[in-house]
Amino acid sequence: YGEVAVGVLRHQLVADKMGWNLALDDQVGTGFINRIDNVSPPHVPFIDRLDRDAATYHVDYVLIDGGRYDLEAPPERVVAAADEYINKVHSKWPDAKIVIILPAYATTDVVANQPAVAEGIRGVAARIGAAVIDPVAQRWYRDVDVKPLLAPDGVHLNGDGQIYYADKIIENLKQMGF
Repeated sequence: YGEVAVGVLRHQLVADKMGWNLALDDQVGTGFINRIDNVSPPHVPFIDRLDRDAATYHVDYVLIDGGRYDLEAPPERVVAAADEYINKVHSKWPDAKIVIILPAYATTDVVANQPAVAEGIRGVAARIGAAVIDPVAQRWYRDVDVKPLLAPDGVHLNGDGQIYYADKIIENLKQMGF
């Protein structure tokens, strides 16, 4: 539950600082393709939850922040799933402003598949007019001591890391005119 609570923290911070109401669809360990079946109920990919979300929420902004758990999969498979999902988000909420945070881990290491996934998702975003935030290109974790931002597993963000991440998102959103 700690990861869920912390993940909710970063998104709640963004919503609060931007003056937005938050409708969060968050299942730990999921992504454009990644799922977790050994929990009840199973955690399913983003697209499998989208119809319920679209029926439940009327939104002005969609912030897509995920896909980290997909970075070990073949990039072409991840990009195809991201393409399908992002296009469906756009069709469900055609008037919403969509912002996509490219998937990356909070470390100075770049996963081998990350550049190809980022390039593919950038293409999808361009086709629908979505804004993109790229933590790797912006060097969010370069020249920063990431250890105080990470949970004991050395991968996930702790509370301080969530605040840092939220501040970076807010900084980008404001630069984009949100």
